[in-house]
Amino acid sequence: GKRLMGASRFETCVLSSWSPDGRQLLAATTAPRMRVDNKIVVYDYCGCRISQNPFEELLSASWRPRPRGTYQERPPSPEREA
Repeated sequence: GKRLMGASRFETCVLSSWSPDGRQLLAATTAPRMRVDNKIVVYDYCGCRISQNPFEELLSASWRPRPRGTYQERPPSPEREA
């Protein structure tokens, strides 16, 4: 079954995607939809912010593709707390 591991709020998020290993979430505010506060924010799978990178103008953001099978399937870390 599925269970909520964490939550986070990013009000100006224009796009988001999970990393190829499924452990981080990339969220971005991009132009031209948002002309101010363009940035990339990376969260871990529990919703904790890992990094934030501001840009003057950001048009797109994505993870570098990886071939299927590059990363082993792993269960969520049982000791992690949101």
